[in-house]
Order: sequence, then C-alpha cells, then structure tokens
Amino acid sequence: MKEKPFTFSTLAYQRPDMEEIASIAERMAGRIARAASYEEIKACLTEWEQEESQMSTIMTIASIRHTLDTTDAFYEEENAYIEANIPVITPKLVAVSEALMQSPFRGELEKEYGKQLFTKLELQKKTFCEANIPLMQREAKLASEYQKIMATAQIPFRGETTNLYGIQKYFGDEDRTVRAAAYRAYSDFYHANEGRLEEIWDELIRVRNEMGRNL
Repeated sequence: MKEKPFTFSTLAYQRPDMEEIASIAERMAGRIARAASYEEIKACLTEWEQEESQMSTIMTIASIRHTLDTTDAFYEEENAYIEANIPVITPKLVAVSEALMQSPFRGELEKEYGKQLFTKLELQKKTFCEANIPLMQREAKLASEYQKIMATAQIPFRGETTNLYGIQKYFGDEDRTVRAAAYRAYSDFYHANEGRLEEIWDELIRVRNEMGRNL
C-alpha cells in the first residue's frame, strides 16, 4: 500500500505534560546513577534520547505553528504554556545530564558516542542556574511579543496591505518613486512601533545581563 505524502499539517499535536516529563527525567537520573553495567546505562541513554526526541518534536510543532500564524489563539496559548514551563522543569533535565557526567561508565560512553556528547551536556549544565528560571520565562515572553509585532505588520501600499517581507519586493522596483515610497512605508512601520520595540529591547538587555551575572 502506497503511503500518503507527508505534510506538516497532518502532524498531531497534544499539549506536553510538563509534570510527567519532569517525573520521567527524575526517574531516569536515578536509573543512570544506579546503573551497574555499561549495557544498563547505554539502555538508559537510548531511552532518554527517545523521550527527549518526542518532547522536542511536540514542542517544535507548537512553535512552528505559532510562528506561521501568530494570531492563532490556540497555538499562541500553547507556545506560552511551553515557554513558561520549560524553565521550571529544566533542573530535572539537567539532573539527567549530571548523572551521565558522573557515571563510572563515562569513558565507555565517550568511546562509543564520542566526546561531543559530554561537551553538549557540560554546556547545558553551565548555561543554566535556578536563579534564572523567572528570567528565562520573561525573556521568552518578550521575544514572543517582539515576534508577534513583526509578524502581524500591516503596511498599506499602492492600494494593498502587505507585511514587512511583502513591501521589500518594491525596494528593487524600476521606478525610483516607487522604491522611495516603499522605503518610507517600511520605515513608517518601525516609527509607529518604535516606543514598544525600544522597551522590549531595553528589557531584553537587562534580563540577559542579569542572567549572565547569575551564571
């Protein structure tokens, strides 16, 4: 039987259960710490990679669908839910990495999977601290607001309403007056939203500086 062509729209989405993900991570960290053989810890790593893959896939689906249409209320809410909760469960995820790094079988894992695996885990640990959880949540909200402002731009031009990308096709028009008008319309959008955009950028700088100091 011939398989139907793959389309992104057919992918099923279900809100990830953050408490369950955290619980799975906690159990996995314990299993890794107690592993009595290389085969046992290898099985744990394989299972954890599958869990991470499923989690990443479902969250990516929500993120892409939200990005494709930032006015879609359902995926806006789902994206906000994910961004608010991922920082909260990150300590559990980092604990799995810590358990792998502390394993007496680390050498065998590096030999089979390469040192890059542990380089990635080390970076994950170094770039997270619990003091940054509320800051990560705030950063995500600000970034999403900025994205929505940019994605929902409506620029009236020559009898049509276009977005920031649509107006740019006129930048190369043969008619100089059309090019000039397109650039003015483009810049008018930024002037109209200048106040809020500057507030977002200013707060993002403050938040990210504070995150860096905490680290």
